[in-house]
Amino acid sequence: MADFESEMQMMKMNRHFLPGLESVFMMPAETWAYISSTLVKEVALHGGSVDHFLPALIAKEVKARLHPNLPLID
Repeated sequence: MADFESEMQMMKMNRHFLPGLESVFMMPAETWAYISSTLVKEVALHGGSVDHFLPALIAKEVKARLHPNLPLID
């Protein structure tokens, strides 16, 4: 979120100095986008699948630590 907010501030400053300037925000493909570990942990904490975001061994360990009473299913 910080990158987007930083770009938004830059856009506002540019608009102040050049009122006719148009800004375009392009979002990267998912493979190039940053996803915070806090967000991944939050998803796992609430039972969501994080398999897409983590190597299999790490995803299994995260599930085991956050939900120690649940059986691990591969």
